[in-house]
Amino acid sequence: MAFNLDDIYLYGNGEMGDLEISEGAVQNLNSYARVLKIEGNTITLDIENLIEGDYNTFRAGTDIFIHVSATNRTTGEHLGKYLIAKITLVNDGVATLDKNAEEFFSGVNLDYEYVQAVTVPNFDCVRLHKGAVVTCPPFDPYKFIGGILIIRCWLDLVFDGGNIDLTDCGIPYNRKNSLRPLTTQETAANGESDFAKLSGQENFITADRFLLNAGDGACMIIAKNLVCNDESRIGNPNTHGAAYCRGHQTSVGVKPSNITNIGGSSILLAADKIVNFTPKIIAKYRSSDKPEGRGLARCYIASNTVLPADEGLYSFDILSNPARVRNLGVEDFGNGSFGDFTNPNFQFNNYAKVTAISQNGYRFNFTDKTLNGLAPLRLNALILALATQKTDKYTKDAGACVVGRVVRLQGGSVVLDKPLNVDAEKYNVQLITLPEFDNLTISNNFTATPKFDGDKGGVCAFAVADTLNIEGGKINVEGKGGAVPYGRAGLNFIGNAQINNKLPIGEGNGSVFILAKNIVMNENSRIGATYSGAGEGGKFGGSNPTGTNAGGGYSGAPAESDDTNGAGGGFLGGGGSCGLGGSGFSAGTSSLGEFDASKIVGGYGGSNGKNNGGKAGSHLMIIADTITGFTQAAISTGGAGAKGAQNGAASFGGGGNVDSGGGAGGFAFIYVNHLT
Repeated sequence: MAFNLDDIYLYGNGEMGDLEISEGAVQNLNSYARVLKIEGNTITLDIENLIEGDYNTFRAGTDIFIHVSATNRTTGEHLGKYLIAKITLVNDGVATLDKNAEEFFSGVNLDYEYVQAVTVPNFDCVRLHKGAVVTCPPFDPYKFIGGILIIRCWLDLVFDGGNIDLTDCGIPYNRKNSLRPLTTQETAANGESDFAKLSGQENFITADRFLLNAGDGACMIIAKNLVCNDESRIGNPNTHGAAYCRGHQTSVGVKPSNITNIGGSSILLAADKIVNFTPKIIAKYRSSDKPEGRGLARCYIASNTVLPADEGLYSFDILSNPARVRNLGVEDFGNGSFGDFTNPNFQFNNYAKVTAISQNGYRFNFTDKTLNGLAPLRLNALILALATQKTDKYTKDAGACVVGRVVRLQGGSVVLDKPLNVDAEKYNVQLITLPEFDNLTISNNFTATPKFDGDKGGVCAFAVADTLNIEGGKINVEGKGGAVPYGRAGLNFIGNAQINNKLPIGEGNGSVFILAKNIVMNENSRIGATYSGAGEGGKFGGSNPTGTNAGGGYSGAPAESDDTNGAGGGFLGGGGSCGLGGSGFSAGTSSLGEFDASKIVGGYGGSNGKNNGGKAGSHLMIIADTITGFTQAAISTGGAGAKGAQNGAASFGGGGNVDSGGGAGGFAFIYVNHLT
C-alpha cells in the first residue's frame, strides 16, 4: 500500500523554474478557493473570496489539490480526503477537470463539509537558505480556505537552514468544536491524550487522509530529491522531532513538557531520494504554551531511500512502483491449475535446499528435497527462491527472494526464468514450490506449514488466480521460524517499508507469502499468528504500558533511572530491563535525550536479564490487485514473549509478564492496487 506518484502527476514539469529564498517569510506559493459545487468532472469555485498566490492560479493546465478540510458535524467521516486533478478548462468559476471529482468525493455534503481547492506549483528547484521561512495563509473559518502548504519540485528541494513554519496555520483553536471533530482513529485513541494515541499507525493515515488539525497547519512536499539540513524544520521551527513522542510518552527519550502531539502539523513527504536525512527536521509537534488544538500530529514519508525505522515519529513507506513487483518475477497471480480448495489441512509447499547458484543466478543446484507438500517440484512449477540469514556476518541479502517458473529440471538442478543473485555459501537458500489455486477459502486455523529446520521450511507460500477468502480464517505460522534474527547488527534500519522485496524468516514465527488477485477478509481474519494485529485496548504492544512488565511493541515504557526494574520499552520490538527493545537478550539504553539510531534496536525480543528474550513475530509479503474488508487486526505479526510470558495481542510486539522478555514485532509489506 505505497504512495502512488502517478496519482499526483509525478514531480510535475518544473515550468515555474527555480525558487531561491535567502531570508524573510514567503506565504504566497499557493492559491486557495472554496469549492461550492462538485458535479461529475466539474467543480464550482468561490472566485469572489479566493486567496491568489504569486506563482499560479486557477487556470487551464493548473494542477489542484481538492481537500475536505473541515466540517460542522460531530463526525469526521470524510475529513482529510483529497484528490489531485488537472484543470482543463475554466469558465466563470466552473473548472473542468481531467478526473471525476463527484465519484471520488461520493457522500461528501458541501452544505456542512467544507472543501477547498489549492493550486499545486511546478517548481524546478527550490532552496531555502538560513533565515528563509515558507508558510501558508492560516485557515480562514469564514471563507473555509488556507492552512495547507504544497510544494512540488521536478528536481530538488534543498533545506539549507531555512524552515517551513506551520505554527497556528490550522483551524483556529477556538473553532475546534465547531469545525474539527475527532476522526474515528482519534476517538479510539481519545484524541486528547499523548498517552493513549495510536502512535505510528496514526501516521500512515496521512497518505490518503491528509488531516488539517485545529492548531498548526499541514504541509505536502513532493520532490525528486529532498536535501535535509540539521538546522531546518518542517512544522514548528522552535522544536524538532528527535526522541519525541515515540509510542508511549516515554518509550524513547523523555518528551519535553513544552510540546504536545495534540493540534500539531500533518506532514506528507514524497521523494525518490532523500539526502542528509535527520529526524530533527520532522517538527510536527505543537508548543504547549499555545492554546490546545485538536487532532493528532502526523508525518508520512514515501521514498526509495532507506531511512531509520521510526514509526512513532513518522511512518515510512516506499513509492509505488510496479517494477518492484516485476523484479520479484511477479507477472500475474498464477494459472489456477490446482483448482478450488476450501479449508485445506495439508501442507501446501515442498522445499529443497540450494547448494549452489550459477549461470548468473538462474541455475540452482539442490538437495534434501521434500515430497509431502501439495505442489511438486516439476517443469513449469511456480517457485519462490528465498535466501535466509545464516550468520550475523552476512545480512545484506537476508530475505532476498524471487518468484519464477521452472524452465529446466535435470537431476539435482533447476533453471528458473528469473535470477536470484545471492551467494549460496553465505546464506541459506531454498526453493519453495507454490500451489496455484483458482479460488481458495480458509475459514479454519491453517497450521500445516513445516517449521524451518535451518535449511528449509518456515514459509507458507501460495498463489490464487481469482479469490482468496480468509473471512474468519487463520494462516497460522506460529513457532514455524528458527532462522538467525534478520540483520541483528542493523535492526534500527529495518521497517516495514524495507521489506518491500525481501521475506526474512525470524527466530520465532514463520513467514507468509501470498500472491492473489482478490483477497477478502474481515475482523476475524489472521495472517501470521492467531491474535489481533490491532492490539488490545488500542495499545500496539502486548504488555502493560508501565511497571515491571517487559513489553513488546509500542506499549512498553522504560525506566527513567532504574537499571533493574524498568519495563521494556517497545519501539518497533521487544522489551528489556532498562529501556528499549533489544536483540536477543540485550535491553538497550533506558533514556535518550536525542535520537540515536544506533541505539534504537527494537525488532527482536529483549529480556529483563533473568530469562531469554522474546521471539520474533511473523514476516508477511502480500501482493494483490484488490483487498476487500481490509483490517489491521488481520496483520498478526507480533511475536511471543519469553519464559513466563504470554502471547500478546499486538501487531508490533508480543506480550510479557513480570520477569519476562517481551515478544518482538514482525514486518509486513502489502502491495495492492485497490483497498476497500
